[in-house]
Amino acid sequence: MNVGERCAGACRALLCCAALGLAPAQALALHIEVFTDQAHPVTRLGAFDGDEVTVYWIDGIARAQASLAKDLPNDERAAARIAGERLDAGREAYTEPMMQAAQGLAKAVLTYQLDRYPAVVFDGETVLYGVTDLGVARRLYEQHHP
Repeated sequence: MNVGERCAGACRALLCCAALGLAPAQALALHIEVFTDQAHPVTRLGAFDGDEVTVYWIDGIARAQASLAKDLPNDERAAARIAGERLDAGREAYTEPMMQAAQGLAKAVLTYQLDRYPAVVFDGETVLYGVTDLGVARRLYEQHHP
């Protein structure tokens, strides 16, 4: 496709958006947020190619804590020392998942009032519960939002 054809296609898309009363960004790209845990892994992330997809692993805090606590001795002082050493040695490996999980939990509860997971949120407005296959999620969303 040459530049002229691409421009003509873009113009047609903009005219369709205007006719529908939509902003071009709304018609062309979705903002998808997935709230899930390791027991419910996300599949087919490519189903939303070109759209913005954010996955919140809401069990990140529990997984980081379990990793820090793995095989610690029963002695409280020794356990605290070893856990501290682990945290110092791999701070980013622990803090990133915990911060991302906390952000996801806060957003799920405070912004969207989600009461269960997994959940997929489309453009901050439509919630689909119980689906982690994003190909299926896209199909279901498009059935109700043609």
